[in-house]
Amino acid sequence: MARNRADFVEEMGGRTYALLNLGCFFGVVGIFAAVTLLIPGVIDHAKWWVIFWIAAGTLTLAVLAANLGPLLLRGGAYRVVAQDGWLRVDSPHRCLGPSFAVALTAIARLVISKNSDSPDRYEVCTASGQNFEVNHVCGERVFEAIRRLRPEIPVELR
Repeated sequence: MARNRADFVEEMGGRTYALLNLGCFFGVVGIFAAVTLLIPGVIDHAKWWVIFWIAAGTLTLAVLAANLGPLLLRGGAYRVVAQDGWLRVDSPHRCLGPSFAVALTAIARLVISKNSDSPDRYEVCTASGQNFEVNHVCGERVFEAIRRLRPEIPVELR
């Protein structure tokens, strides 16, 4: 039996995601280094401050490397497909979110949690009480596609 064409496909490269996150981190570190080195007297009068930020930057880089290093090396793609009445998410690494498959008819509501300090969170909630998180990078487009396919599914903003 021939498979139907997918109703929705969204794909994000794992290496690209890792490189963008690391690039943002190094951009912030670069700005800090420029401020520290270009403003006369900062290092002379606030050595503790500079040492603290160097330690914090090193720790942050270690955490980022631990989380994104395997994704950067292995690659892969975060792929969301709505096809044949199912929503399927394939994730190459835990930092992008979990892999899951759920029938569109089992989805009870879509939840968007707004946060001013971090990216919005997108959750697919089923009638049986299961919650599946969709990566924030493509969450809005995924929710729009689900609403196109099943307009009766409510969207809850938190």
